[in-house]
Amino acid sequence: MFAAGYSSCFQQALLVIAQRGGDKLDPQTEVKCSVSLFQEGEGYGLSAILDVDLKSFDREKTIDMVRQAHKICPYSVGTRGNIEVELRVQGEQIPVQPEENIGVAEKGGVESTQNA
Repeated sequence: MFAAGYSSCFQQALLVIAQRGGDKLDPQTEVKCSVSLFQEGEGYGLSAILDVDLKSFDREKTIDMVRQAHKICPYSVGTRGNIEVELRVQGEQIPVQPEENIGVAEKGGVESTQNA
């Protein structure tokens, strides 16, 4: 359920980013989220992979939009610093800077697919 919620929330964040830029998402846009549960010492942890295919934008624009969505998505903000999140565009991992995964809120496997 976490993966379904995260992919849906991230899809909405992408819609916001697209609207801010005067763009429109392709109805075939996909956001897939895979979540892994692992044991860490005596406790357990989660990690997530978000794989985005915006269909109608080139790779560079897609990467930029995914990074912006990661900054505002409530799931990304709420889990930042608590779980590792890997961002991918059409299956290929994109670099994530440490500052993109920590502290945004302070500054102001299960898989699910969401379509626009």
